[in-house]
Amino acid sequence: MRKVLSLLIFAFFAFNACKKKGEEKNTRLSKITELFVNRPLLEIGGDKAQQISYYHVVPYGTGIVLYKANYSLIYEGQHLKAAKIGGDFSEANVGFTFNTQGLITESNFDTRKTLNYSYDNKGYLISVRGDYIFEYEYSGQNVSKVVAKYANGIKITETSFIFDDKINPIYKLPLIFLEESIPIWGYFFLSKNNIISSEISHFDQSGNVTSKDKYLFEYDYDQKDRPLRQRRYYKEISGAYQAFEYTYQ
Repeated sequence: MRKVLSLLIFAFFAFNACKKKGEEKNTRLSKITELFVNRPLLEIGGDKAQQISYYHVVPYGTGIVLYKANYSLIYEGQHLKAAKIGGDFSEANVGFTFNTQGLITESNFDTRKTLNYSYDNKGYLISVRGDYIFEYEYSGQNVSKVVAKYANGIKITETSFIFDDKINPIYKLPLIFLEESIPIWGYFFLSKNNIISSEISHFDQSGNVTSKDKYLFEYDYDQKDRPLRQRRYYKEISGAYQAFEYTYQ
């Protein structure tokens, strides 16, 4: 009887473990689409997000140009060991240098400038150095302020953020180690929760604020507190906005 009971208990826990693993597999983000223009922004494939496509929107003349970048990631255990970048950009192979804590300190590109990373004593990323300098401050597990500077240290912008307390499905997506800067979305990669407002101060060469921009974000969430749609407004929640839809596996 005890043997049968033990087997039943083991089967129960094994079933729930498999169920939980299956549920996690079925709740991964697979795509973010920009609505209205109906174009993909981000596509994610593989159990560890080994295949990522990101569509960079680049201002050009009087309009914009959309460039698709494909990122193939190679892991060793839980650690990102190498990557390859292709798509509309010129191809690049990337290797990484780590510190004793296993954190990436350098992204070494064969066709681009090396990116250097620094961390605080909690392991949070606090600076990225390449053609520009980006410095990060945190409130809890979210980025609260980002300062962008030229390589000579002159400040360009300072951006502050406020977050919700809901699940951010692209937290820790490693594109921060493959691109020097990804506007707005790059800050989601470093934050556990979702941005609900951001204010950007622009500076001149003398360090004076020349202008400010404010963006507000609204979300529709599912029953698991995951975002289904994001609406991004300029200055206030009214009028025109950008809209994004999240798709899960």
